[in-house]
Amino acid sequence: MQPSCNQLRRQGVRLTTRIEAQVAAAGRSNSVTITNLSAAGLQLECSRRVLEELMPNIHRPDPHQPLQVELNFCLPPADDSPQPTPITLQCRMLYVRRLAQDRFLTGGEIIALSPACSANLAAYLSDRPRT
Repeated sequence: MQPSCNQLRRQGVRLTTRIEAQVAAAGRSNSVTITNLSAAGLQLECSRRVLEELMPNIHRPDPHQPLQVELNFCLPPADDSPQPTPITLQCRMLYVRRLAQDRFLTGGEIIALSPACSANLAAYLSDRPRT
């Protein structure tokens, strides 16, 4: 049996990171940290306040209407470039996991990314060891 497209994407390079980012949804913008990143998705760490602003109905999530957010961040400079690389993408938030009283992880699937950002992200992921 052939793996599905989503399974193939999830098998790609996934990096453990600590990249600061801005997440925007419902007219609000908040700071979060990207804790892992791949071509298919990412994991964010945030506080309870940020989570509740992004997902006010977090205790009753509707799996048929996942939250879509815009994420803006800069990839760290590569060896051949002294400047950070800005990335803007849209993602669908799929899960939330509580780590501590005021620390949460939320995972997202990338659903929209410009061709330039996609190429920059692919280059960044291919230049680093797999985690």
